[in-house]
Amino acid sequence: MYRNYIEWLVKNEIAGILLGESSHTELLRRSSALFRFLFRNKRLTMDNIDQICKIALEKHDTHRKYILKILSDLAELMNPSELQELFQKIKEMGAQEIDQDILQLIKTIGNNITIHLHKPKEASGSSSMNGAASESYGFGRGSSASRKKRVMLKVF
Repeated sequence: MYRNYIEWLVKNEIAGILLGESSHTELLRRSSALFRFLFRNKRLTMDNIDQICKIALEKHDTHRKYILKILSDLAELMNPSELQELFQKIKEMGAQEIDQDILQLIKTIGNNITIHLHKPKEASGSSSMNGAASESYGFGRGSSASRKKRVMLKVF
């Protein structure tokens, strides 16, 4: 249905333009829906997410804030393995790069992992996230608050 639109967005590198040198703060603020659309339609890969993370670290505060908001919105759509990969990228950042916006992204990742952990078991009898993956996040046991606290502590 949207195939032509998606192809046009990709062919004309609209996401790259939005994140490029000539990006405008207001365009970034309003572009989250576009990035979500591309991600839902499998046109935004984890390699692209990695590039977006790197771009966020290179930009000044206002641009960085909106790019991290885009990442936070994308995290709401990610499956557990994608969330884990995004979390690993955050862990690789230096402590001086961690700010309120990064902490908000970590909170979103934690909330979404919690949602995945509490989903009803699938018909096959296995949960959507195995125990090893949940332990790697520090979400294997304890209350919701203590799980989020462990995630934050693992970053530093």
